[in-house]
Amino acid sequence: MIHLLKQNRLLKYLYFCFSPLYYLFGLFRIIGLIPQKYIIYGAAGGSQFIDNSKYSFLLNKNDHNCIWITHSSSLAKELKLKGYRAFLSYSIKGKFFQTFAKIAIVSHGTFDLIPILLCRVPVLQYWHGCPIKKIGADVYNHSSKKIGEKIWEWIYKLIPHLNNYYSDYFVDNSINMNYSKTFKSFVPSYIQLPYPRLVTLYSNLSNEIDNVDTTIDELIFQKSKGKYIIVYMPTYREGINEQRDCENQLIRLSKLFSNDDRFVFVYKAHFIVSDTTDIKNENFIKYDNPDPYPLLSISSALISDYSSVVFDYMPTRKPLSIFAYDIDIYKNNPGYYYDIEKLFSSFITREPLEVYNKLSQQLIDENRESDEQVNIFNNLFLPTYNKEGSYDIQEIKRLCGIKK
Repeated sequence: MIHLLKQNRLLKYLYFCFSPLYYLFGLFRIIGLIPQKYIIYGAAGGSQFIDNSKYSFLLNKNDHNCIWITHSSSLAKELKLKGYRAFLSYSIKGKFFQTFAKIAIVSHGTFDLIPILLCRVPVLQYWHGCPIKKIGADVYNHSSKKIGEKIWEWIYKLIPHLNNYYSDYFVDNSINMNYSKTFKSFVPSYIQLPYPRLVTLYSNLSNEIDNVDTTIDELIFQKSKGKYIIVYMPTYREGINEQRDCENQLIRLSKLFSNDDRFVFVYKAHFIVSDTTDIKNENFIKYDNPDPYPLLSISSALISDYSSVVFDYMPTRKPLSIFAYDIDIYKNNPGYYYDIEKLFSSFITREPLEVYNKLSQQLIDENRESDEQVNIFNNLFLPTYNKEGSYDIQEIKRLCGIKK
């Protein structure tokens, strides 16, 4: 069940009731009564410690002005035990740091924090990858708008931070940004910065990241014994029937790979999906950590579908399968930004056995050609996507024109 979007829809009504505070905080910042000092971070609607904002925080945590904000009390406690400066958003300290923030860095939207406290606080939106499937306005604008939606459009003009997609600076590394419609109404400044979540895959800076996980340790041990680590990461499906179909495909895939002693099959569910999978096999592992990037760094091959993780994985040159069993449905609802049937024709598979046969052959063939996926990536993205540019928060503030 998808909680995040529904939760945000309810919260925006609550936040709207406090809209006078929004303007008051903005006024106080303009006239200098609220000094702006802290760099605040959030992710996943305030529920998780994941994605680009997580890694930006970890790479800059020694800057004592960097603060992680979360709506989860258990997560705040967990991060504090690790020695991080993390605070519950609704606590006194959480509100304090948001009130005196100089810049807000998010990976999912303004609802990663408390948006009503952010008037005149610049928002840097890393977003969570370059989407393959359509998002936001590109999906919902196809249908006629209801009166309530039209009213909210006017409210967003008055209180822009109540729109979860709002940002002042948007990180985009695509050569031709074709998903800008969702963010266009706010006219953010587009900047090129490397995605911090990719340091585990492409940078020596990964040594500075503390990613302790017992499952990762077990998989590293299995890999040392000569086993291939096959990771399956599908994106979410909204309907109940679609979710059941996804579970059925998971069962079929897992049987093929986990019954072959050459492989360890690892399933990573999308973080906003309540996973009920109960598959028992010594070669099957369910990865419960919400952050998949440590897992991808040790993987031997990836199976995904319409997730942005496909783009993240391409430059690794590791075998990749785009398992699009429901492509005939998905291409119309929600649809794609790319002609994936043409662009990814060599990688698309539609049956579990086809996935198994292709990846098995590619993993055994040590001389296989991997240039195609790298060439596809290079034709779509700038070098800043995964290797060129700065992770340093002070340099990022300079690029955004924010005074120290």
